[in-house]
Amino acid sequence: MNPVREAKRFDPKVFLSQVGIGRTLVEVIKKKHIFSQGDPGDAVFVILDGEIEVRTSSPGGRDLRLVALRRGEIAGEMAALDGGLRSADMVAARRTRLWRIPRAALIEALESEPKAAVALLAEMSARLRRTNAALEARATLDLGGRLAQLLIGEQNPRALISKFSWRPSWVGVNVLSWGRGTRRNR
Repeated sequence: MNPVREAKRFDPKVFLSQVGIGRTLVEVIKKKHIFSQGDPGDAVFVILDGEIEVRTSSPGGRDLRLVALRRGEIAGEMAALDGGLRSADMVAARRTRLWRIPRAALIEALESEPKAAVALLAEMSARLRRTNAALEARATLDLGGRLAQLLIGEQNPRALISKFSWRPSWVGVNVLSWGRGTRRNR
């Protein structure tokens, strides 16, 4: 029995059973910052209800959404694990309730409960794989291909369609005409 295969997703119930001391319930309204890029990584968050966006800003001030996280997912784990500064902003996309777990309680729980540590590592590995796939798509697909991949991902948030492949028959499709049919570029 492979413990990494068993821990396909982070299980907040298992984790929260290990982290009783120090956790606090946080309720935030839509558009409220939970933390900002450059803040200390003093806690991790488990989403109970709602949705948060992890995002960053360009030098020109344009917001870039890195990921949206929902109920049952963990956020802020990178800085909480390594004790570094936050690498992005975390903002409530709608009214959200979360557990805030201090870094010391997180480390203690992970040291005392190997299954929770493996589950967290599996979740972080899955996120890294998704990031790698997005970087690969950005480097290898044209705008139409990236749009198709994005649309498949929006309809497939739990990776029910496991692999996007660019089909040569789509190459000539005018992306701007999708709503009017599949008129080919000339």
